[in-house]
Amino acid sequence: MRMKRTVKTSQGYSRLVVLGVVLGIAIGGSVVLLTRTGPAPSWVSTGQPDVTIQVSARDFVDERSVPSTAGLAAEWVAQAPVGGVLRRTDCQVGQAFESGQAPFLVDGSPIILLHMDSPPYRDFVPGLRGGDVLALERELARLGFYHGAVNGYFDSADTQAVADLWGSVGVTGPEAYGLPIAQLLWIPNQQVTSATCPAGLGQTLAQGDPLFTTGGGLEFLQVHTPTTMIAGDRVVTQAGATVPLPDDGMITDQAFLSAYMNSPRFTAFLKDSTTQLMVTVTLAQPITAWTVPASALYSMAGTKACLLSDSQPVQVRVVASQFGNTLVSADTALGAVTVNPPEDGPPCG
Repeated sequence: MRMKRTVKTSQGYSRLVVLGVVLGIAIGGSVVLLTRTGPAPSWVSTGQPDVTIQVSARDFVDERSVPSTAGLAAEWVAQAPVGGVLRRTDCQVGQAFESGQAPFLVDGSPIILLHMDSPPYRDFVPGLRGGDVLALERELARLGFYHGAVNGYFDSADTQAVADLWGSVGVTGPEAYGLPIAQLLWIPNQQVTSATCPAGLGQTLAQGDPLFTTGGGLEFLQVHTPTTMIAGDRVVTQAGATVPLPDDGMITDQAFLSAYMNSPRFTAFLKDSTTQLMVTVTLAQPITAWTVPASALYSMAGTKACLLSDSQPVQVRVVASQFGNTLVSADTALGAVTVNPPEDGPPCG
C-alpha cells in the first residue's frame, strides 16, 4: 500500500519561525515573520518527500556601509602677508594645501605656504641666525631642498635651498634667492584643508585679510562598527584608500584621512554637517560561505543552526540572508544539503 505523507501544522509553523529569525538577522536583528501571497518557492515544504540539493560556495567579506564620526581641527585663518590685488587663487572648499605650495598671487608676488615649528617674523636673508632659521632649515630639509648643516645659520646652503623651493613653484631669477616675510604664509601643519575661501579673484586685499580658513579638516575618524559583525580583522575602504580598522575604531592614518577629505561625501559634510559620514568595512581576509535555502536549517539558536549535509548533521553559522536563501559558514565543506530536514533532526553541536 502507498503511504501518503502528511505535514503537521506545528511543523510548518516552526519552519516559519526559523525563516523569520534568519530574515530578521539580515535586516538588523529584529525578528520579522513574512507571509507570501504568491506561489511558494520550490524549497518550501509542500508535503512531498524531502529532497537534497548541491549548494555553491563563494568568498564572503561581510561588506558593510557603517557610520563614522569626524574629529575636526579647530578653525584657523590664513591671513594675507601683503596687500594688493588677488590675481590668482587655487582655493576651493575642501582643497588640501601642502607646505611648499604657492597657490596665491598678490599683485606680482607669489605667496608660498610653509610649515615651520613657529611662525616667521622677519625676512630670511644671508647671515641671519636664530631659532626661526633653524625651523626653516628643518622644513626645507623635510621637503628635500636643504642639504646643509641644520644649525640655525642662513648661509649659502640656505640660499640655494630657498632658490630650489621657489623653482619648484615656477619662480626663477634673482627674486628666487630670498624669502621675504611678505611672500611667506605660515601654516600650522604640513597639510591644511580649506573650509572657506573668502578672498575672491580680483579682490583688493589689505595685509591681514583672510585668504582662506581651515577647520573641518580631519584629525581622526571614529568608525562605529555593529556588534553583530563576524569576528576577524577588518579594513576600511573609502575614496580609493584602504586602512586596517583598529580595535577601537579610531582611524588616525594621515594618508587615509587625506584621501577621505578629498571625497565628495566629506566636501558635502563641510557644507552641511548633518550629512552622514559613511565608510565601507570588510573582512581583511574573505571567508568561505555557502548559499542554502532557509528551510534547510533547523535547531536555530541565535546565529547558529544545524543542517544535514550528505545526510550528516553539521553546525553552521548564519552570516547573511536574502531572497529566501541564507549564507552560512561551516568548519567543513558542505555537500548535498537536505532541503526539508525533520524538525527534531539530529543534534549538530
